[in-house]
This record gives sequence, structure tokens and C-alpha cells, in this order.
Amino acid sequence: MYKRQAFTEVADRWTRTVRAAMDAYAAQIDAGDYAGGEFPLRLNALTLDLLVHASEDRGVAAELPELMRGLVTKAIAAGHGDDSYARLVEFMRQGGGAEGVG
Repeated sequence: MYKRQAFTEVADRWTRTVRAAMDAYAAQIDAGDYAGGEFPLRLNALTLDLLVHASEDRGVAAELPELMRGLVTKAIAAGHGDDSYARLVEFMRQGGGAEGVG
């Protein structure tokens, strides 16, 4: 299998997964209800730690997973460890502090 074909297959699966997650997150954001379900932010933090480590170990730039890990860490510190990834929208809004966010 050519590298381009292998990449395209992986990218296509990833894109479908992200699209499905975005649909679910959009509904949570619209409702202001960030129930964490089976994969809350505290578990996302562990995954991001692994992703940062794996990136560094393989010589790949880790800035993006580090950025996301920082947002997740900030949300957890603000008491949102059991919330879903959609909660991060409150930390990405202009101002980014999510002060007063329930």
C-alpha cells in the first residue's frame, strides 16, 4: 500500500470520527450541558499526556497536544474534570478564563 493511500484511509476514518463528535459537542454547547459521559476531561488529560510524550519521543512537534492539554488542565482545575471535551469551548472564548462558568 502506498503511504499516501494509507494516510488517506486513516485521515478519512479520523475525519468521520471528529464529525460525529462535533455533532454531539454542538448539541452540548447549545444546551450548556457538558455531561462527560464515558470519556470526561480527566480521562482526556491522560490521553493528551500520552500524545505529548509520544510526539516528543518520535521527534514530532508537540505544540498542538500541549495546547489542548493546557486547556484541559485549566478546565479540570476549575472543577470540570467530569465534563465532556465540549466544555473547552468555554475556555476558548475570547478572554479564555471561563470565569463564572457553571
